[in-house]
Amino acid sequence: MSHDADRISAATYGWASGGQFGRFESVLGIIYLIGFFSSALELRLLRATGKGTIAILLFSIQVLGLSFAACQNLLQLMGRADANSRLFQIADAAWPFSHIFLIVIGIAVLLARVWPGWRRFIPLLCGFALPLAMAAGAAGGLRLWALYSVFSQLHFSCFLVCNCHRP
Repeated sequence: MSHDADRISAATYGWASGGQFGRFESVLGIIYLIGFFSSALELRLLRATGKGTIAILLFSIQVLGLSFAACQNLLQLMGRADANSRLFQIADAAWPFSHIFLIVIGIAVLLARVWPGWRRFIPLLCGFALPLAMAAGAAGGLRLWALYSVFSQLHFSCFLVCNCHRP
């Protein structure tokens, strides 16, 4: 196993057990999820995925995933993170699921054709943040992954700024 892989593995296990920065990381995760939820809510309020039942279902799935992801941070914040717990495992899986599911949301925004121009591509591009971060990590190790991850955290802020004025 490479040195970077050892650090990633240690960081993963440290996250599950609270780790050196566990509580601090959990607070940052909750703040991040609040921004993520705000973006999802804005997509729904703007009816970017349409007005029908499928649009409501997509929003509901996204909110459910974000809620489970928040559970992971809350468990960690309370010092009750247990990697063997079924709830923690579901909550842990909800983090990448919520990001990957944004690709589905992005496709729905494109198909709904509610937004004109370049703005309709933003949710899809945001959905690729996690897969691109993982690819950056595989290509360049932990440093490139960390750099890309910090950069990609700005995507939801940019999304909200781009949509301050409803179309």
